[in-house]
Amino acid sequence: GKTSLQKVVMYLGSPRVRDGIRQREKFNEADLVVTSYEVLASDLEHFRSIRWNYQVLDEGHVIKNPKTRAAKAVRCISASHRLLLSGTPIQNTVLELWAIFDFLMPGFLGSEQSFKQTYGKPILASRDAKCTDKQRENGMAAMEALHRQVLPFVLRRLKDDVLSELPPK
Repeated sequence: GKTSLQKVVMYLGSPRVRDGIRQREKFNEADLVVTSYEVLASDLEHFRSIRWNYQVLDEGHVIKNPKTRAAKAVRCISASHRLLLSGTPIQNTVLELWAIFDFLMPGFLGSEQSFKQTYGKPILASRDAKCTDKQRENGMAAMEALHRQVLPFVLRRLKDDVLSELPPK
């Protein structure tokens, strides 16, 4: 059956507005709390104290650099389940994929260093116009191995496939 969201809290606005929301609303009694990456990072202590059922990141590519304030903040949240939505999960390098998966399933792709060694370096080297046949082969093998590992966890939907199901703008 359908689950209805009885209590939705929009946690946005100036620090003063957010103070008022916190005084009126109890996050742990809400079915859904919607906020921004910036507000989450600024008010992290109010989110950290709760064990969330789901943590869903929209525009999840925002955390592609694990060193940013937003990426560090989302990792501090305790949640039973994590989901990430993105139209562009990898924008520049395959290393961005490590950051995204390390949020979703910490350790699944190894440490950042081992990921660079196993996948990043061979894939990058194979893209160089002056690479050797062996480098091209190693890059293809690394890319195939990476695909095999992450593909079961990626659900891709093209706009043309779902356009008829979307509400009008």
